[in-house]
Amino acid sequence: MFPVLIPTLIATPMTVFNARALASLVTIAGHALSKRLIVILGALVKVLEEDKDDELRSAIDEAVRALLASIEDPEGLNTLMLLLGWSVTFALWACTFTDCLLSQGQE
Repeated sequence: MFPVLIPTLIATPMTVFNARALASLVTIAGHALSKRLIVILGALVKVLEEDKDDELRSAIDEAVRALLASIEDPEGLNTLMLLLGWSVTFALWACTFTDCLLSQGQE
């Protein structure tokens, strides 16, 4: 189910509904999330960069926070670290969400 839904939910133009559905889906994805992490994060960051709709940006913020909180295996963390190292856009974007990573580790 996960590989079938992801392309639909990250398609552009992204809707608020799709961003919220994605936020819910990633919380139950488990290890399957690691295999799709690059695609999902890329799509979310692209929408954050291009779209100015406040409601959509808020829904994407929720999706990113849910995504980061759902990375639970070394493969996913390694992928995230590689993304941050490869792309200035991802690195700058990650600064915005560092508090999410740190707060999730304290819970």
